[in-house]
Amino acid sequence: MKKVNDLIKKFERLVEEQNWEKALPIIEQILNINKNISTSWINYATCLENLGRFDDARVAFFNAWALKPTDNMKYRMLYRILRTFVIAKDRKGFLEFVKKQYKDCPEILDLLIDTSDNENNNEFDDFINDIEFQEWLKSLNLEK
Repeated sequence: MKKVNDLIKKFERLVEEQNWEKALPIIEQILNINKNISTSWINYATCLENLGRFDDARVAFFNAWALKPTDNMKYRMLYRILRTFVIAKDRKGFLEFVKKQYKDCPEILDLLIDTSDNENNNEFDDFINDIEFQEWLKSLNLEK
């Protein structure tokens, strides 16, 4: 346990310094000790994002998502996963993910709409205004 705590402290210090290259192997060590902690996967994904490894970051976010995040982390996780699709300019993957998650988590649409309504944060607009996305939304017959 002491080893993990020491690794966590070292990782946090490196993140504070934004030293992502040195932080990455530390979070990998933490994950090798226990792969069942969603926060560790999120931290791993964040390192990967900051190193420009967006596809790898998406996989790490999916690993965190698979661990069934708590309600207070659910929206944060959804946002981070959706953001990786936008960064990768993967419209098809974005739509497929939203469709799949909508079945269990219809609030995903609220997240997209709330984020797009924010003047300072409209990174999802191009994706939710995409013709295929709009056609899928219409097929849901949602009340306005």
